[in-house]
Amino acid sequence: MKIKLPNYSTISLILTFFVICSVAYSQEKAYAEKIDDFIEKVNEMFPDVPALGVAIVKNDKPILVEGYGYADLKNKKEADKNTSFYIASTTKSFIGILATLLEHEGLLDLSAPLTNYKPFKTLSNKEVFEKTTIAELLNHTSGLTNNFITFRNSYLGNLSQKDAIMLLDNATQIGEKKFEYSNIGYNLLSILLKEEFGKDWRNLLDEKLFVPLQMNHTSAYISKAIKEKWMLAKPYIAQEEKGPKEYSHKTDNTMHAAGGLISSASDAAKWLLYNINQGSVGEKQISASQVLEKAHKPSVKYIKEKGQIFQGYSYGMGWHNGTFKDKNKVIYHFGGYNGFQSHISFMPEEKIGIAIFTNEEHFGDNVGSIIASYAYEVLLDENPNEEIYEQKLDHLDGFQLKLVENFSKNKEKESHFEWRLTKSLQAFTGKFYNKYMGIIRIRKKDDALYIRFGELEAKAKASPEINSMRVELIPNRPMTLSFKVDDTHHTIKEINSGGLTFKRIEIKEIQSQKN
Repeated sequence: MKIKLPNYSTISLILTFFVICSVAYSQEKAYAEKIDDFIEKVNEMFPDVPALGVAIVKNDKPILVEGYGYADLKNKKEADKNTSFYIASTTKSFIGILATLLEHEGLLDLSAPLTNYKPFKTLSNKEVFEKTTIAELLNHTSGLTNNFITFRNSYLGNLSQKDAIMLLDNATQIGEKKFEYSNIGYNLLSILLKEEFGKDWRNLLDEKLFVPLQMNHTSAYISKAIKEKWMLAKPYIAQEEKGPKEYSHKTDNTMHAAGGLISSASDAAKWLLYNINQGSVGEKQISASQVLEKAHKPSVKYIKEKGQIFQGYSYGMGWHNGTFKDKNKVIYHFGGYNGFQSHISFMPEEKIGIAIFTNEEHFGDNVGSIIASYAYEVLLDENPNEEIYEQKLDHLDGFQLKLVENFSKNKEKESHFEWRLTKSLQAFTGKFYNKYMGIIRIRKKDDALYIRFGELEAKAKASPEINSMRVELIPNRPMTLSFKVDDTHHTIKEINSGGLTFKRIEIKEIQSQKN
């Protein structure tokens, strides 16, 4: 039996293929090592940014997926590639694609007015919404505002579906239809999905994206992460000399469609490849390419000053479009919230993508932008100028020192405030209700007053005004509560704060008012 040997040309092609693959692998490894060395340097220089989650993909595969630093400083738990970070407004990129997916399946018409759908078509003020489309919600051109819905969703977590619809009907305002970045559009879409289809946006993301993409450490449920014992990056704020301070954590109730996901570096790599490859991962087409094209495509142009890394010029369905160094097209979204900063971006033509998550609020975004800029230059073979990056890092170090100095000055100033209450501490305790914002609860413990507003709670501080107090439920955003005292009955009748009145009330009275 004769064995037919391959001819020399076939052998040559096979050898050439393996040489090309070997060279490409060596080059990608060199890219990864260079970027990794830079990240380690940054991580060492800025310990006040406790952890980093980094994913970098190039040419249809991950080349660097890693965690750096500590997800939990107190317990010295190191971050790894599966550590989940809260990614804030980067959530909008997922919701934008979810919406175009649902349109592709025939469930939504993004060009249709909101009044085609519940609850908008049955609202008493439906004329406010009849000239607004779902697409306008997603590209921030609806002109709609409702600060009660956005604030309660983001911070308080005390917004039921019933209350949300009441606020839609009673507190929505409409202005000029122009690009104005806001959470409101994404909040309204989530209300629509629930009312029209009985579908929760969180479960839809699981079904349509996270399960098919095997994003096993991404969720809109903090409770799921805790139950399954995921490594969660804790939120920190670096503004004190003694180091980063841990901030209160997100809960399921404060995870909303405009900013309500946790994700990891390993999952971000999958998300980047899915977007870069127009819905396919490996050889499997997860979503139709038209779905991704519509989400990425600019639908509104805007004029924006150059940011830390990109020059933005338009917005699609949950994605900004812009350029890197005025030449490379980039599609991206950032996110920021108490204790976290996130960056997801990709260059569709070069097939390069980067995700960087940090668990520090004040300058985690600066750190992420410097790393992303350096990484893009490496991946584009632009040979980063090390001296320039040294200057950027030194400048950021100076910014951090100034931040600590200013915080210390403000803290010193506040320490001189004295309490000016005309009644006992106990007199100020109780429940105070506002129809649009919910309940403020005040309790006394160990000769101090504690304010609870939705999911947030903090110790009250002295105020220079009579019968008032300050509380920092959100870091660096003090809230002043002014109390109206009834001297005849020696009681507190109401609280005024931010132009709103909260009346003392019993829970049963609130229920009767709602009914």
